[in-house]
Amino acid sequence: MTAVYKFLDRQGIRLGGPLSLIFFVLIGVGCQQKAQEQVSIFWEEGQARGVVIPKSLLANSSNENLNNVLQIRLANSRVPMLGRYQVVSNDNIRFKPLIPLTPGKTYEVFYKGSLIGRVSTPLPDKSTAPALVAIYPSADTLPENLLKVYLQFSAPMREGEALQHIHLLSSASDTIPNIFLDLQPELWNRERTALTVWLDPGRIKRDLVPNQQFGNPLQRGAQYNLVVDKDWKDVQGLALQQPYTKRVVVTGRDNEVPQPQGWRIELPTAETTRPLRIHFGESLDYFLLPETILVVGEKGDLLKGNIQILDKERGIEFTPEISWKPGKYRLRIATYLEDLAGNNLNRPFDRDTKFQQKKEGDFVEREFVIRDR
Repeated sequence: MTAVYKFLDRQGIRLGGPLSLIFFVLIGVGCQQKAQEQVSIFWEEGQARGVVIPKSLLANSSNENLNNVLQIRLANSRVPMLGRYQVVSNDNIRFKPLIPLTPGKTYEVFYKGSLIGRVSTPLPDKSTAPALVAIYPSADTLPENLLKVYLQFSAPMREGEALQHIHLLSSASDTIPNIFLDLQPELWNRERTALTVWLDPGRIKRDLVPNQQFGNPLQRGAQYNLVVDKDWKDVQGLALQQPYTKRVVVTGRDNEVPQPQGWRIELPTAETTRPLRIHFGESLDYFLLPETILVVGEKGDLLKGNIQILDKERGIEFTPEISWKPGKYRLRIATYLEDLAGNNLNRPFDRDTKFQQKKEGDFVEREFVIRDR
């Protein structure tokens, strides 16, 4: 700004009040526009997913192949990153690399070999480090033919590396190999906060070769430690707050299908919103329970309410949104509901495929009656 005044002074030009104000406004707008014309980061689900490049930084990008003229490199590297360029507006170009940007690293943008911008990804806040909030089944005594384990986290986790961080140790603290099924892609929920880990089904089904060669993954009467190590990182690059260990004792095989007709039901009274409690007599699949059990009214209408899982997945309670009315009701249970061994309401998991199975229905029902006080 001083240089501008000196230039005008040498030319014998004096700025009056109104003209001076206009001059400063124009200079200010120009400086603001220039400040905005910088490369920046764009974010998706808490991850630095790529770089935004203002078109104004490119001399002539209208008819150019962006892959030929643009490069994004890690600072002090000559190797361009692999990814995709996309024109997202009249003003900006977006570069999305194959993998997210690394926290704490600096990236440089080159146009026709010349550096036009630099951007750094911030380090994550360590106070937001993720935690393993639950392991299901939550019971400590599990069947020999346990099929699945669920891990629930407080934040979205990195994918593709689960089996590097999950270990099953014997009572002698020896790591047992080849216990879990290495699935790619891994079975995460949409938010990447809950992971389903399968024990190897080929070793659980007794008529299959893996079972005959290597035996069941878990052994009856044995004790194990399921360990999740601290090195597992979330999508921001923060490791778990601490390692986690779940101690389990293994009982015999469970080859029986769940029997809703044998469930014990605690009935509420009419004109209240007290919960309906259902006791299964065994632990069932934690994540299937809320979506497989419905309450149906006498006219076939579905009752709205909340389900809470109880007693290490051995029961639930259903609390209606409105008061119970006297009359007949039905529990409607989807037949894909499973116990811990993968037995659903239609068939056992370890069934003999040589014999014809009964016709499988979509749901079974159990009637109950709400009476006046």
